[in-house]
Amino acid sequence: GELAKPIILLHSKLAPLTTFRLLPCIDPESTFNPRRFHASRCNLRPDHMDEDSCDPTPHYNNMILEDMYLLSPIKHLTVACTEIPALAEANVLLKSWL
Repeated sequence: GELAKPIILLHSKLAPLTTFRLLPCIDPESTFNPRRFHASRCNLRPDHMDEDSCDPTPHYNNMILEDMYLLSPIKHLTVACTEIPALAEANVLLKSWL
C-alpha cells in the first residue's frame, strides 16, 4: 500500500488472525471537482508557494481520485451480484485463490 494514505487497522480479539482495514473514501459528487486533479495540475499549497511556481503533482492527484472513486466498482459488483447470484460465490472463490 501507499504509506501516505491513512488506513486504520483493527485487530479482532475473537479471531486473532483477522485484521480489518478501514479505508478513507471521499464522496465524488459533493466534495471536489474531478477536473481539479488533472495530472498536469499542482494541488499542493504550501504557504511559501503560489500556484504558478508549483510543479505538477500527478501521483498526489491520483491518490485523491482513488479515494474519491473507491466505492464505484463495489457498487457495480453489488448490483451484478444481486442480478446474478452465482457471481457472489464465484467472487468468494476467486478471492480465496488470490
